[in-house]
Amino acid sequence: MPTLWRLGVIGLLAAALALAAVGVASADEGDGGQSSGPNPSLVGEELLVQDVTLTIDCDPSRVSTVQYSASGTAVGPYPGTFTVQGTVTIAPQTLPGPRTGTVAGPLESLAETFTINSLVGTVNGTKTLPPGGATPSDEGSCQHVTGFATGPVSDASGTVVDVFSQPVYSATVQQPSGTSGAQGDASLSFSELELDGVCALGSCHYRLAGFDQAFLTSAPLSDFCDDDTDLDNDSQEPCEDPGHQ
Repeated sequence: MPTLWRLGVIGLLAAALALAAVGVASADEGDGGQSSGPNPSLVGEELLVQDVTLTIDCDPSRVSTVQYSASGTAVGPYPGTFTVQGTVTIAPQTLPGPRTGTVAGPLESLAETFTINSLVGTVNGTKTLPPGGATPSDEGSCQHVTGFATGPVSDASGTVVDVFSQPVYSATVQQPSGTSGAQGDASLSFSELELDGVCALGSCHYRLAGFDQAFLTSAPLSDFCDDDTDLDNDSQEPCEDPGHQ
């Protein structure tokens, strides 16, 4: 079951992968000794920012909806900037939550688009839940709280949101040497605490938010449409989303 320490674990794992993957994007893929053009590997890419913007419709007794967006610095094989926007839905929250006094439920759906702008290349892609649906790693907590305590604030009222997922992604990678594609597994976590309560000096407003996304595996996206007969001017859009195969 996801817990708060997974935010740190995910970040450390992604940072380690990023160090190991430096320079990967400049290497050529091989298949039986044949070159297949630019290597679009995203292994080690991390999108991390200490903020997130949420629009929520949450009630633990029913399906809740969280819309999220974030932007910031991308590190890894495609260093630069990123933008992300998506929506998750959370099934009724009947499980213990990642924070004391919260509850959680499995994710029912996840739909995200992302863009990474880098001097190495431009990456555009989507993320969804795994083809088989939510796993124990895909869980969300979203609720209105009263009498809540965390960090420096106590007797607080407001909203608490925590989302963890291990989605799959499909991406198009545009580099100076050509356009290719990648697909694989990723990690996603974001949270926001928006609270009014009591701090050491009296009444206070307390907000804590963060967004972290990492690309854990990467394989060539080979399903590009072949819309001519001489193979010289193929479409660079995937024929279908491999995450749903």
